[in-house]
Amino acid sequence: MKLSTEQMATGRERFLDAHPQVKSQVLSVSQAVADALGVELAEIHQSDTDKAIAEKAEQAGEDADDYFLRYALDSEEERQEFIQARRDQALRAIGLAWHDTREK
Repeated sequence: MKLSTEQMATGRERFLDAHPQVKSQVLSVSQAVADALGVELAEIHQSDTDKAIAEKAEQAGEDADDYFLRYALDSEEERQEFIQARRDQALRAIGLAWHDTREK
């Protein structure tokens, strides 16, 4: 399972809105810095946001991808379904079915 580009953008925006201090820090990077680095300012903002998400996830003791889904998806139910679908996909990729992983 993969999030759409729109879901990723929404997730980052919601995360920054929920963490105003992080948003202020991310947006404080100027165009002059981007020009000096030879990259797009939006890329720096995205990268810095992704790093902040990973840090917050670590502080919460969660996987960064699962943590991010709180912001990218519209409900906890949708988040849990996405997580389960991703786990099922990973198990199928290694040749296991869900019933193979349960205790007997």
